[in-house]
Amino acid sequence: MIKNTPSIAEEDELTDIDQSNYDQLRIWNNVQTQTNLVKNQNEQFPFKTTAIMKTGLISWRFPRLLLDFISVSPHMLVHAEEQLYQGLKNKYFGEYIHIRGDNSIWTIRSLYSPENAIPIVLIHDFGCASGIWIENIDFLSARHPLYMFDILGFGRSSRPIFDQTNSTKAETKFIESIEDWRIAVGLQEKFFLVGHGFGAYLATLYTIRYGSYIKKLILLDPWGFNPKPDECQLHLSTPFWIKCLAYITETWTSFSAFRYLGPLGLPVLKFLAPRWKRLTPVDNSNIKSDTLYEYLYHVNVQPASGDVGFQALASWYGWAKEPIVQVNHSRLENISDEISIVFIYGSRTHIDSSVAQQILHQRGSDNTCIKIIHNAAHFFFMEKPIQFHEVMIDILSDLSDGVHSLASEDNRITTTIRFARSSRPVFSLDSIEAEKQFIDMLEEWRIGIGLNKEFILLGHSFGGYLSTSYTISYPKYVKQLVLIDPWGFEKKPENIWETGRLQRIPKWLRTFSPIMMKLSPLSGLRAVGPLGVPVIKHVRSDLREKFKRLVDDDRILIYLFHCNAQLPTGEKAFRTISDCFAWAKEPIMDRIHLLDEKIPIYFLHGEQSWITMKSSLIIQENRENTFVETIKEAGHHIYADAPEEFEMYLKRILYNN
Repeated sequence: MIKNTPSIAEEDELTDIDQSNYDQLRIWNNVQTQTNLVKNQNEQFPFKTTAIMKTGLISWRFPRLLLDFISVSPHMLVHAEEQLYQGLKNKYFGEYIHIRGDNSIWTIRSLYSPENAIPIVLIHDFGCASGIWIENIDFLSARHPLYMFDILGFGRSSRPIFDQTNSTKAETKFIESIEDWRIAVGLQEKFFLVGHGFGAYLATLYTIRYGSYIKKLILLDPWGFNPKPDECQLHLSTPFWIKCLAYITETWTSFSAFRYLGPLGLPVLKFLAPRWKRLTPVDNSNIKSDTLYEYLYHVNVQPASGDVGFQALASWYGWAKEPIVQVNHSRLENISDEISIVFIYGSRTHIDSSVAQQILHQRGSDNTCIKIIHNAAHFFFMEKPIQFHEVMIDILSDLSDGVHSLASEDNRITTTIRFARSSRPVFSLDSIEAEKQFIDMLEEWRIGIGLNKEFILLGHSFGGYLSTSYTISYPKYVKQLVLIDPWGFEKKPENIWETGRLQRIPKWLRTFSPIMMKLSPLSGLRAVGPLGVPVIKHVRSDLREKFKRLVDDDRILIYLFHCNAQLPTGEKAFRTISDCFAWAKEPIMDRIHLLDEKIPIYFLHGEQSWITMKSSLIIQENRENTFVETIKEAGHHIYADAPEEFEMYLKRILYNN
């Protein structure tokens, strides 16, 4: 243990003694109950470190009666945690690990672990504590020595004072407390470091500073990676009254209201966060859901400390003041390439995963990968524990190339590791970033299948747009570019209602266009559920006719329905990239000059297609090695409308090249 050393970040704030008589709360633990959590019975508390409540407009001098009302006994947190751990199969040991600054870190470790297995360390998210891993610890501890702790200032750990105005000191305080904990707990070998949300941010900062102890960094829905966009990028204009309110409440933290509400905070939490009922551990009984609510409530109504430290690091809660990936550089550059980094996201998370794609492209797929768990949100390890455990098996087993685990086979799990297989990841809401994600995935796919020689790239419609963008970015192996009725080349006209088929739309229907543009193109198809195939048959009866030479039944309709009834992440990305669906926000015409002129381009249009060939002809006039042709009696789907002519065209341009 570390004793008689300077406090973390050399902070020794002086407090008003008279005020501390009201505000300081001492916490101790002498409660013993029957539970799967075995405690160190030789340690006696209280903490010697106290936390000062500074969670209002100013640091008020609360009357004793009011202070008793807004404070909740830490005994209730202890009891809630022990109730949470009941029903687990394995046994765990809980103790306080003493670190610098007279602080203590509440730690839980597995009692029985396989020999010679690499340890796992879990770091929870903001507003949580180590009990949040309740659905996963039995599974993980059966295979690895398991350690989890309450971050300094959260849960049952000490709650020291953080300087809300100094992000550097707060960051140092958090990171050094983790290193002090590692030394004190005796963890001298390399370990897997797993962090969720804010915990992933701290895990990354720790690895940057103390990477020699990290075997693999596993980041679950990590917070704090993306730089904060300005209001123009967010298409927001903050109202003046919001700015005034933010100024008035700038000394508040996320949980100030719960502390002020006292015993009324628990029913308010249940009302405001009903989703936690779905994440109930072990089973869906009301008793278990109440236990989880009580645990999270008592975690967050203790004296303000860690949430003040978080507020020092955060900018409007959604972004970090010092993000991992910044405009001019990435802090990950200080992490050795020998340390693998794994990103895991829920498909419905609010966290933007575009930065993970950027990191994957920079570091390469040999030591970086991204996994998506479908139909899950931020707390996917609680919401979809089985899928999460399968992913962890894949990650922790260090499978060699070509070997697949259950996670690799599970269609509920998307993986972008080594083979960069087709998937439905979360795309950026920025059109340029979303397009870059598509293009980088194509390049990872090429690398993954070992296509290291020249090839002919053919794309249809939106695929033609992506093929052209890919060739501009990665021209090395593209020998020939064939574009079949490509979308996204032409610039959007000033008055879209005077162009093409849009002229036919009645004016009254045009008034609904702003609403329709906010929907994914195929939302209606998913909304009708099992009626989707009959709807397609009625609305697009021509599709069966197009493919009747191959199949004279509904198989093609069923296929197309199930293609488009899945999670619509790519569809949403198309909506992000497009402008009124028919045009691209970043049209190819503005950058076709960047494409290597040595690469020939072949345009093929259907004369009856809704996409005009105007842009193709302009490119042909201004660029050598460019060829434009059309097929009569063919629309947008040329290969289906005129398959024989399409086949002859391909033979002519490909074989005679």
